[in-house]
Amino acid sequence: MSRVARYITHPQIVRDAAVPVTQWPLSPDGAARARVRGGSGRVLCRPRAHPPRPGAARAGQARIVAAVTRALAACPAGDITFVGHGAAGSLPKCHIAGRAISRSEDQMPGGGCILAFDADTGTDTGTDTGRLIHDWRTIEDVVATAA
Repeated sequence: MSRVARYITHPQIVRDAAVPVTQWPLSPDGAARARVRGGSGRVLCRPRAHPPRPGAARAGQARIVAAVTRALAACPAGDITFVGHGAAGSLPKCHIAGRAISRSEDQMPGGGCILAFDADTGTDTGTDTGRLIHDWRTIEDVVATAA
């Protein structure tokens, strides 16, 4: 069986213009959802970068794909988990699946989602979409179907 790479996003947050974005806390609903753990294996990468500006999407995609590729190479055995922003996770997803960058590829509203791809084929691109094991799904859905 292939290794699985998962990209997990944080659930709902409390937005506050008076607080730096990097310090926004989870909302009560978000905190409750965060207690549900999805995925297994080693958490190797926690991207802290914000999703790129619309005009810089391709450059942002190249940076994130390169970081994912390096992380996969550094962890050649076992499953691997990435944690970050949903819009940032959509960039490698589009690359891996051979899809155009589009807001329609983002996670569903509310965050707290997981996408999974074959870690052994990594960020290679091609004409098929077989490297995605599953598209964005809620953490709760992934945990429920795994039980």
